[in-house]
Amino acid sequence: MSLSRLVVSLTALVLLGACAPGEDSGDASRDSDSGGGAGADSSGPVVPLPDVAEGTRDVGVDTPADGSTPGDAALATDSDAPVDRDAGPSDATSDGTPDDAASPTDTTTDDAASPTDTATDDGPPGDVPPRDDAAPRDDPPPGPGCDPPRTIEIDGRCIPTCGAAGGNACVAAGSTRCDFLPHLESYDCEICCAFPPSPPLRANSHNTVVIADIWHWDAIRTLADRGLGPMITSQNRPDDLPWERWTRNVHWESTGGDGVALADAVHAVFANPDGAPNKVLIDELKTASQDTIVAFAERMAERYPQWRGRWGAYIVAGEAVHYANLTRGIDALLLAGAILVPELYFHQSRYCASGSSADERDVWLGHMFRGDAHLARVHWLVQRGVHYGSDSQISPMFGVTDHYLDGRSPAVYLDRMFYVFVTRSDYRGLALEPNGGIGAWKWDGDAMANTSRDLAFAESFEHYSVLGRTDSRLGQVPCD
Repeated sequence: MSLSRLVVSLTALVLLGACAPGEDSGDASRDSDSGGGAGADSSGPVVPLPDVAEGTRDVGVDTPADGSTPGDAALATDSDAPVDRDAGPSDATSDGTPDDAASPTDTTTDDAASPTDTATDDGPPGDVPPRDDAAPRDDPPPGPGCDPPRTIEIDGRCIPTCGAAGGNACVAAGSTRCDFLPHLESYDCEICCAFPPSPPLRANSHNTVVIADIWHWDAIRTLADRGLGPMITSQNRPDDLPWERWTRNVHWESTGGDGVALADAVHAVFANPDGAPNKVLIDELKTASQDTIVAFAERMAERYPQWRGRWGAYIVAGEAVHYANLTRGIDALLLAGAILVPELYFHQSRYCASGSSADERDVWLGHMFRGDAHLARVHWLVQRGVHYGSDSQISPMFGVTDHYLDGRSPAVYLDRMFYVFVTRSDYRGLALEPNGGIGAWKWDGDAMANTSRDLAFAESFEHYSVLGRTDSRLGQVPCD
């Protein structure tokens, strides 16, 4: 990497780092129900997908699985305190009008540790002749300590191959692949570097936490420690949490809305030799961020294919949200093999007001999850992935704060969301443990009336996601 490229890269990251948000928060207004009408993004027909069959039940999307770096400078956050503890990931504009309101390349995976990226040690490099001690030779012996072809003498020093130097990536000059990593001296590569080992890639769900409030999410930590799929998700890693159990949240405006710079910064986070998160999620895809997300996804797919399957984005929440209005962003994510996390946050009070019987209310909630011909939701999202042959994971997430669980017996409504999703969404497989199960936003002491809600969530997760049961664990929600 040239000096000028290094200066430009680091300067951009440092200058843009000032835009980072507080812990686990996004815009000041994050609830699409807070005001406004359907607006410019309101109902209309769903963008058609030619010759795509209807979804079937039990369809899941399969996927294969604090050191400081320049990326940390660009994405730095100040504390664990959220900007708005009563609101969900943002789907509202600054004036309170909801975004994305209802109605309307695939790249080759490049494994950083692939043998094809590493200089071989069992044959002579370049024009260095093979050593044969049995043959007569007139050339001078190698310099002291050199061992061709692993090391050869250059200017009186023994210089190794990339592989012998500990590298696992050998790239041409000008490549950005080794940016933010130490370059290793070698005689057979223009640029040699070593990527840190990646954790096994598997499907995960994501549980956003305020890390100081451990007593509100210790049951979720237990699920993560069992390796069942749930990940602890935050902007800063809890000190005692293993890197492989952590998903890092990054706000889409962390680099000033520059999608290319955002991709470069996320690459730097993954390439941190002192430790890197298992996954990175961008908060979030909505109307205001769509151009940024498109540029980010395209840059990640083109320049950093080695991280495919380890990054993605949340999709904005709200009763009126219509995914077809976010087609450009969703398509870019699907084509890049990104993780998509639909924020399925629906108020308990709205559930209770949606019908006079439990069955009527369940029908309403099932419709909010699945969608229909005029409301693009999970069904539309899965089928669009099928249309592109995408290997993206779709990982649903429920809202679990008092803001959403705003009625009597919130644990019962939380359980009912699991029950309705597995019985009425047509995509029960997305809720099962092989797909990571259901995630949650967010475990925050200031946003919850009790400290036992995480245990209620964990018990429902076990019942529906791990055991795969379809009977109701806690029964009907008291709505009178």
